[in-house]
Amino acid sequence: MNHTDPVSVGWLATALGLDRANVSRILNAAGLAMDNEKFPLHEGLRAIVNKFKTKAESASVDLKEAQRRKTDAEAKLAELDLAKRERELVEVAEVITAVERMMSMLKQRIEALPDQASIQLAGCSTPQEMKAKLNTICHQFLSELHAIDVVKQIDQ
Repeated sequence: MNHTDPVSVGWLATALGLDRANVSRILNAAGLAMDNEKFPLHEGLRAIVNKFKTKAESASVDLKEAQRRKTDAEAKLAELDLAKRERELVEVAEVITAVERMMSMLKQRIEALPDQASIQLAGCSTPQEMKAKLNTICHQFLSELHAIDVVKQIDQ
């Protein structure tokens, strides 16, 4: 067979081991084999090769883009990991746990205030004396709040 001999879609598909419908689509897109016409073998082969070459080039570009995105993602993860190790960044779950722990301590301390105040106010005879003791209780409470180390709570 000569390279200029006319062939059909079915013949070319069988010779190449490809699906007839796909070969027909490729050849139609190249302007060959309209309405089951025959076409020169070399033109059909060129159309098939060009289609696969375009797909291979596209896949190569996609692979390079995927590799670039992967490299970018790995760099971002490394930056986040470094920031976390340097304690510039903490996970949301860690903060939530620390805040819940501090709120629980605060709630317990506030609930204990009436008992503490009633014991200390029991022996007071004047409003000024009561006020002074309540001021002491409040200042002590606020000092305890101020002493809470938030970073330590997150690290626990």
